[in-house]
Order: sequence, then structure tokens, then C-alpha cells
Amino acid sequence: MYNFIILLTGQKPVFRGALKFIKMNKLYSVLLFVILFALSGFNSHSGDSDLLYYKDARGRKKPVQTSKDWAIKRQQILEGMQLAMGKLPDMSNLPSLDVQITDSLVENNYTRLTINFQAAENERVPAYLYIPLNKKPDHKLPAMVVLHGTGDLGKQLVDGCSTLPNRAQAKELALRGYVVIAPDYPSMGDLKNYDFENDRYESGTMKGVFNHMRCVDLLQSRKEVDSDRIGIIGHSLGGHNSIFAGAFDERLKVIVSSSGWTLMDYYDIGEEASKIYGGRLGPWAQDRYMPLLRDKYNLDADLIPFDFDEVIAALAPRAFFSNSPINDANFDVLGVKKGISSVSAVYELLKAGEKLQIRYPDSGHDFPPETRLEAYQFIDKVLDHNPDEKEIGQIRIASCQFPVSANIKTNLKWIEEQITEAKINKADIAHFPECALSGYPGSDMNSLDNFNWDELFSATDSITALAKKLKIWVILGSIHRLSGENKPHNSLYLIDSEGKIADRYDKRFCTGGDLKYFSPGDHFVTFDINGVKCGLLICYDIRFPELYRQYRKSDTDLLFQSFYNARQKEGSIHPIIMHITAQARAATNYFYMSLTNSSAAESWPCYFITPDGLIQNKLQANEPGVLISDLNTESRYYDASNPYRLDAINGKLNSGECINDPKSTDRKRLH
Repeated sequence: MYNFIILLTGQKPVFRGALKFIKMNKLYSVLLFVILFALSGFNSHSGDSDLLYYKDARGRKKPVQTSKDWAIKRQQILEGMQLAMGKLPDMSNLPSLDVQITDSLVENNYTRLTINFQAAENERVPAYLYIPLNKKPDHKLPAMVVLHGTGDLGKQLVDGCSTLPNRAQAKELALRGYVVIAPDYPSMGDLKNYDFENDRYESGTMKGVFNHMRCVDLLQSRKEVDSDRIGIIGHSLGGHNSIFAGAFDERLKVIVSSSGWTLMDYYDIGEEASKIYGGRLGPWAQDRYMPLLRDKYNLDADLIPFDFDEVIAALAPRAFFSNSPINDANFDVLGVKKGISSVSAVYELLKAGEKLQIRYPDSGHDFPPETRLEAYQFIDKVLDHNPDEKEIGQIRIASCQFPVSANIKTNLKWIEEQITEAKINKADIAHFPECALSGYPGSDMNSLDNFNWDELFSATDSITALAKKLKIWVILGSIHRLSGENKPHNSLYLIDSEGKIADRYDKRFCTGGDLKYFSPGDHFVTFDINGVKCGLLICYDIRFPELYRQYRKSDTDLLFQSFYNARQKEGSIHPIIMHITAQARAATNYFYMSLTNSSAAESWPCYFITPDGLIQNKLQANEPGVLISDLNTESRYYDASNPYRLDAINGKLNSGECINDPKSTDRKRLH
């Protein structure tokens, strides 16, 4: 009965003791259910929400009917928050930011500065500041404040150092062309020893709000930032802190919260944790949060002077996006749905319904790739930013690795997630290993006799559909079925951004082991993406320099080569020689190379190699990942063989002119 009430009403029953009564007297159960249903307020947000009422100067309840009325209600919400968080410090007459740079890291796409700045007298905030490279002169960029989740690493969590996936929002937004600041939250990162007891704030939450508002000040002070296009995003701890900062700082035009909230009545950490923290809402009363919830309001949700639907409503009519997974153990989705029902009435009143977006992915406490991409696209739209804009001759490559196996369903899941991650990072093309979808015969499976071709075809269709949806090119390693008793090809499907198979490369040089399963190919494949001419090769082809010469003769700029050098025995030479051989191929032919490989241990990782033969970037071996690399055909690299390469290709195997001299032709005499 209890669960049934929750299912129907979207909230927990008002009278929990009624359940015991139902069990004792079944005759009254139907009547009681009707009463509970009415009290639950199933349609209470159709226009009668408390959010649509404010108190006038005499304390009388008045309906919110105009934007002027809403301004009064909004101020009352902020006052309620400050009763629990402490007063927001005076934001006038603050000292200069006094930004100090302590370290810098130049990546291919952005520079990351390690900074600290002065938020107030004797208060410094450590942060990462990301500045995109190659921006147009005099072109101002949008900016984002990125707030990390709970963890000792602090800001490093959003820089890709988390042990959990889907947490690197700062790097991802920098790759999308945003100026980004990612501060440490008090008690984490470089603020791990923060002294809450002796600071001037009544809560860690308010200290966070103040710091994050000063981050906005810092962004607005940067000459490359458009001060009217700034937003904030965070996951978990960062998720609710983004909401809090957005409520107090109207300069933030878009607020994104991931796994960051539910209504207080629905927050439940379980019986054991409740004992540890002194109550169901105990975690919210930690020093780093709001101790007044315990000391002043006895952890009683009915006494706490604000709730999350009110705080989110205070963002209106600005843009808000919530990622609220249906299996989030921290933030019950039922409370989210009830809260959003209330908030939507405010957004509709202010004619901003389209600016309120909520997603309910089928996941736990996470920010899944597909939902994250939707959030980023929402930010792009609100802040009028086009991260896809590139000059002719420029593309971004996503070189992908994962532990390829015989399980097509598992391979497909990896591929779809990594294609989405590639798109999140604004890649134009996602490049996968040899046999990435099918698995590799001879290693992942011993025979193709019972191979499930229908499953492979269906999975391939799913990938082409995703490529079309995300408008991204895909190089997909798989096996290609031939007629009758003919052995299949070991192939790379070239899928264009319309989701069509534009071409297919079949491995030309198969090893002796390969020939037990495959028929060799007989053709080259070239194609163009945004003025960059590309070619394809597979694994063992690397042993034959003649293939690379043919691509050089075709004026290829970028060669994609897919490998399956995984599940190697200890002492294998492949992890040592493969990237070195590829570096030589790149340098002698002057093109870029993307190398992908299965990450099933033992293996070697993805590499991206520049035309001078140097490694621009690589992933970690034996771990799944996506390597993002930028290519610009206008860039120039050292090219020692350039003056004589064409002569060599055409058969003239010396530089300059040979002379006719008997002392030259007689090679057995000294004089």
C-alpha cells in the first residue's frame, strides 16, 4: 500500500502511521486511501503551488501574478536560504582579485593555468583556469564555472583525474571552446585543511556561494571572456552548489545540476548512515554544508526555511538543466519529479518553459555521456556558442580504445558510449580498433562457424543510426561477410556524418593466422573531411612501407590505422615497436597518423603522431579511453626528406645529379 501511494502520488504519504491502521482494519482501507490521495496533492501543482504565493508587507498570502510579484517571492526565497546558510557577505568594495599563476600546462587545444586568487581579505581560492587556443582575434568567448563533486582531489576531479568516468567536465568544456574556471571547494583539493570553525561564515555552503560568485568576477575580468555569456555546472556536491550559486548570482545565464538535488522529504541515506550523521538529513548539517540545519532546525524538513524546488524556482526565468538519474541512491527521483512539477509552474508564469530542462537517465549517481552531451548542447544554445565552427583544413579526431571481446553486445555498448564521448569533445570523427565490433577471430573466438551475423548487422545499424543522430564520422573495425564459402574480409567501415557507409577498407596484408579466417583486400580508401584528405590501413599493413608511399602519392594528410595487438603474451615485442614503426612511416611520408588498439591486457595504447614523426599524445595502456587530437593542415613540421621524396617515389634514388667519372664507377680501387 505504501509503495502504491508513492507510485500514484509521486510522494511519500503524509501519515505514515496510517499504514498500520490499514493492516488493523481493512474495512476502512479504501476510504483512507482516498483521504491520503487527496492530502497528497496529486494535482497540487496545477496552479496552487506555494511557489506561486508570496507574503506582502503585512504577512498576508498573495498570489504571484506578475514578474514584479515574482521578484518579491524570489527575494523571500533567498532570505529563507540565508536563514539556513547564513547571510551572503557584502559583495561591494571587495579587494582586487590578485590572480597568481603557480603552474601552466599547454595542451593541444587549451592552456590550463593553476591559479589562486583573492576572494576577500585573507581568503584565497585555488582553481584551474582553462584558456582555449586558436581563438579568433578580438573574438570573445563564453565561459563556465565548473564545480567538482565530493573527493579529496577537488578540482582535479573535473580535470579527468577521477577514478570514476564522466567527471571531466572542465576539460570537456575547454575542448568545446569555453573559458573555464574550476575552483576547489573548502575541505577538498588545495583547501583540504580549511578551518570552518574560525572563518566568518555560518556555513560551508555560503562560503562556497561567495567563492563561486568571485569566480564569476574573475571570468568577467578576463579580456577573452564575454561577460554576458557565463554559466555554471556541477555534479553531486557541485550539482547543488551550482544551484545555490545560480540563485544568488543572476549573472549566471545557465545553470546545470547533475545528481545534485531532491526535495528534503525525499533525501534518505539509509538507516545506518542516518545513525552516523545523527538523522536522515544529517549529511546536510556537516561543517562543509549547513550546520544550522541541525543546530537551529533539528534536522526537521518541516522547519528548514527552504527547499530545492524554491531554490531552483529562484533561477527563473534563466535556463536550468537537471540530470536526475532514476537510480540515484542519494537523490530520490520521486522528489525531483515532484519538485520540477512545482518549478515548472513558475517557468510557465514567466513564459520561459523551454528554459527548464530535466533528464531522467537509467543510471545511478552519474552523469552519463548521452545526457552530458544534451547538457552541453543546451549550454551552447543558451550562451550562443557554436563549438563545431572550424576553418577548412582543421578537424578533431577521437582515437578510441576499449577491451574488444567476442561479445558483440558489450562491444556495441563501448562503441556507442565512446562515439558519444567523442561528440561531447567536439570530434569530427571517431576511430576504432581492428574488429572492434565483431571481435577478433583467432584471439576472441576460435571459429566463425557459429558466428551471429544477424546480431552483427543489427549492431552495425545501431552505430550508423547514432552517427547520423550525432552528425559524426565513424571508422568502425569489423568483419565483412562475403558470398557462399568465401572467407570474410577484415574491414574498416567508413561511416559518414549522415550515417551512411561511405566506403570500406579491407585489410590487404593478412598474417598467416589471419588467412585462416579472412580473405585479403585489394584496394586503398581515401576520403575528405573539411579539406583534410584521409586514408585507412589495418594492423599488419604497417610492415609494408609501399602502402604508405601510395597514400603519400595520393596527397594524404592523415592516415587512420586500426590494430588488434591485445591479449599479448609477456615479452611481446609489439608494444615496443609498433608506435616506433608508425612514427617512421609518418615522418618519411609527412602525414599525421591515428593509431587505435584494443585495450585488453596486455596491449599498447592509442597514439596520435604528427608529420615530423613525434608523438603528440597517447592514452594509458590496458585502460579504455578516448584520445582527442586536433589537426590543422596549415601547421608546419620538420620534414627532412621533403626535397627528394617525390624523386624517390618516382624511382630516382639519390639527391642531386650523378656524375660520369671512372673513379666513381670503379668501386674496387683506392686511387
